[in-house]
Formats: sequence, C-alpha cells, structure tokens
Amino acid sequence: MTETVVHVTTIEQWKSVLDVWFAQMKQDKTWKIDFYGEGEHWSSENLTLEQAKRRADNCPAEYWCSIVPMEQYMDY
Repeated sequence: MTETVVHVTTIEQWKSVLDVWFAQMKQDKTWKIDFYGEGEHWSSENLTLEQAKRRADNCPAEYWCSIVPMEQYMDY
C-alpha cells in the first residue's frame, strides 16, 4: 500500500476520504476498530468491514475511533 497525505477541513471531506479508502480495500479482510477517549482504550477485532463501520457510526461523541485491517500472522 502506498502512503498518501490528504488535507481535509470538514468531517464530510474526511468521510469521503474514508469511503474511497474502504472501497479500495478488499472486502474479505477482517478488521479491527480501536476506541480512544477519556483516558481509556479498547478494541474489537475480527469484524467485517460493515460491522466495523456500524460500530464507528455509534462511537460516543467524547471518543474517537480508527478502523484498520487485521494483520495476517503466520504461525511457524
């Protein structure tokens, strides 16, 4: 994956950037969502992209979240 810098000034622009990014990602991956706020952090793992997006949509206003693809680990 290449690195891209994007400057956004509104939440609508940010949502648009995320929509493009998600569309470029393969839908068969599993995803992780991290929540941060009020000195706390928690995660939900092994979600479909739709599940992760629904959880992000329901994120409390005092928290922020990030959705990332789960890493593929190989057991040797």
